[in-house]
Amino acid sequence: MDRIIIELLAPQGQAVESRHVFNRDRIRIGRAYSNDVIIDDLFVSPDHLLMQLKEGKVYLKDLASKNGTQVNGTPKFQDKIVTVNSGDVIGIGRTRFRFLLPDHPVESTKKMDRFMAFRDFIDRPWVPFVFSLAVIAVGAWMGRMVDPSDSFWKKEFYSIVIGFAASILSFAGILSLYTFFKYRRSYFVRNLVIADIGLFLGLILEGIDPFLYFWVLDETWVHALDYVINFMITLGMFWASVRLAKDSLTWRESFGLIWVPLILVFIAGYGESSRQMGFQNDPIYHSKLAPGMGPLFQPQSLDEFLNDGAEEFERLKED
Repeated sequence: MDRIIIELLAPQGQAVESRHVFNRDRIRIGRAYSNDVIIDDLFVSPDHLLMQLKEGKVYLKDLASKNGTQVNGTPKFQDKIVTVNSGDVIGIGRTRFRFLLPDHPVESTKKMDRFMAFRDFIDRPWVPFVFSLAVIAVGAWMGRMVDPSDSFWKKEFYSIVIGFAASILSFAGILSLYTFFKYRRSYFVRNLVIADIGLFLGLILEGIDPFLYFWVLDETWVHALDYVINFMITLGMFWASVRLAKDSLTWRESFGLIWVPLILVFIAGYGESSRQMGFQNDPIYHSKLAPGMGPLFQPQSLDEFLNDGAEEFERLKED
């Protein structure tokens, strides 16, 4: 007995939304309830297509539909019969489907890797919550290192916590919008963990910024290196998000991700005030290092540095 498999595809990409198996050689497709495959699409005619398998070949007949039929992106045709091959993608209205014959080749079996084990791990309900708390705690600790005074708990602690929580949710939301656009699923919980990891890498970058750029005496190169590293972190977040949504990812698909983080980094850097470098003429000092060692991230003027030191000395005497 002849057999035909029809896979209804997501509006974007090649993700399969449903699969139907027919042990017959004639299949009617349309919006009417009398069809073998009922398409809920107002741009599909009640009786749109007839698919027939005969002597090993598949014939597709458009039943004089109103909006026509498309095969693999070719121009639409109406009231005609065409020959199609197993694996071809057929478009009617806003719906796309792919038909397969039983002898259609399948992809080779993928080996279970550590990335898939990581996906199983982060799908546990407690993991995103713990990861988010850990990143917020690290951010608050770094803020406390910059300002060890008691005023930190009154003025900065709550703003840091709220700011990091908003950043985590924002990054997870952007990643989820991207995966929803490509695969019709948001994967928000997984993307929440990816956002946590990305922000944690950003915190590490912030901590080592002064040491990383210590010998770079050109402001342009400092900006360039900073943007490149942030771009790589953002690209890694998008790659991980897509990789967790799919079981495999080709090089071509990986290169297709580049434009998204590139735009985000450009928007983030647009209009950013230039860092004051002042290595010779107007010395400024890093808030985390000793005077004269380097002026790269969150710089302080000499007066600010001395005033902060004097205030800290007074607090030590009072204690």
